[in-house]
Amino acid sequence: MQIKQIAAAVTILIVTAAAIWSIDPFGTRTASNRSVSNRSASNQRGTSLSQQQTEQLPQPLVGVGIAIKPPEAREGKQRIDKGGEIIELVPNSPAAVCGELAVGDLIVAVAQGDAEPENCHGMEFADVVNLIRGPESSEVRLTVIPADQRVVKRKTVSLFRMTLQGGRLVGKEAPNVALVGLEDDREQMLSDFLGKIVILEFWTTSCAPCIISVSALQVEAEKRPGWADRVALIALSVDSQPELPREFLVRRDWPKTINAWGDEEVKRAYDAHLLPLVVIIDEAGQVVAAGDPRVVNAPRIVDGLLAAREAARPADR
Repeated sequence: MQIKQIAAAVTILIVTAAAIWSIDPFGTRTASNRSVSNRSASNQRGTSLSQQQTEQLPQPLVGVGIAIKPPEAREGKQRIDKGGEIIELVPNSPAAVCGELAVGDLIVAVAQGDAEPENCHGMEFADVVNLIRGPESSEVRLTVIPADQRVVKRKTVSLFRMTLQGGRLVGKEAPNVALVGLEDDREQMLSDFLGKIVILEFWTTSCAPCIISVSALQVEAEKRPGWADRVALIALSVDSQPELPREFLVRRDWPKTINAWGDEEVKRAYDAHLLPLVVIIDEAGQVVAAGDPRVVNAPRIVDGLLAAREAARPADR
């Protein structure tokens, strides 16, 4: 796929599919829950980002774990009619564990803490998204019409926002998971890549934004030959069965990535319940960024890590 085609496709998805998931994406065998890092044994040269670079990294997503179906655009506007229909409750999120919300419920009003609710009728979809978002640990109150009992009186559900979609991993050691090669069935542990920066892209055959992101990563790697021996690009399918991505890759050329499959334990270890998701791991096995690849600029972050290593070299001599 040419770069212009990829850019055009990404633009289309941001307007459509990305809008669906823009509210709170939450988002293996682990060797006894071991992490990737083994600093005392590996003795890797540090590649820590500067404070300024760290502050420029995308922040973990914060929300309540709800995805709302965007309405059809009319005259260039996406306005909520009867209410914002819930189409996804992210596993382990505040919305999922409260027990008071379900797919198909309509959100008809949103309030911040003790403030008065704002009616969603006629409101722009993006404005409703922004009302539900907010700072971590802050309260949001949703006025909801249940999907199964439309005639029942509306109810109010109070939720407290939390970090979602891989955000809990940032700054910690990456979980050491098993990767099954899609070309050869060979099993590797993520710790086998210690000493390299890792871009770990999660995908499934049914996730169009994931496929576009992994395809774009091939192009980015082609433009950066210096990555070859220093960066490991892993496209990790979390489809239910490895046969699905194997059949897909027969028709798709992804030569720059290590194409592998992971099971349910991998998904749990990385909060990869809602995709797309990219996780960036430094040479010492620490997660430096995680989130939606349409927000997390993986190539820029990796280039920053490599530049930090180069800047540190004179001091090592």
